[in-house]
Amino acid sequence: MCNNTMDKEEKKISMSDESFEGSLKEEIAISEHYYGDIIRKLFFAGSITILVTFPFFYNLLTYNRVLIFGGAILLILLAGLTSPKQKFVMFSNAVISFLAITFFEYYSIQFYLTDNGSFLKSLLFVVNYSLAINFLFAFYFSVKTLRGMFSK
Repeated sequence: MCNNTMDKEEKKISMSDESFEGSLKEEIAISEHYYGDIIRKLFFAGSITILVTFPFFYNLLTYNRVLIFGGAILLILLAGLTSPKQKFVMFSNAVISFLAITFFEYYSIQFYLTDNGSFLKSLLFVVNYSLAINFLFAFYFSVKTLRGMFSK
């Protein structure tokens, strides 16, 4: 009886291997170049950093404060939607991370140039620069994932 059960399981495995061989190969190709889990963590970390540090720098910020909240929520939304089957989301991850690099790098330079010895401005420079580097990594992994998805 034990042998008969094993034979049935082996037949199931061999049948599933044959019927899903094409999709399995596709999943392996996608998984070799899929870095969505890393991107998700980087977006989540960036969003948390933005939301935690925002109240401390509220008076120093020269850009639209609503844009900061919206951007943090958009990052969480994209992190939640990231999946190897969603090419549009992966493209959006690359675009948003590129825009975030540009935004945070620009403002880190602005805060560095206008630093008048203020501890908070120096700290804001460090936070913006760290966020720019965070999103630089997210951009890199997004582009690598896109390259893997479109080069089949």
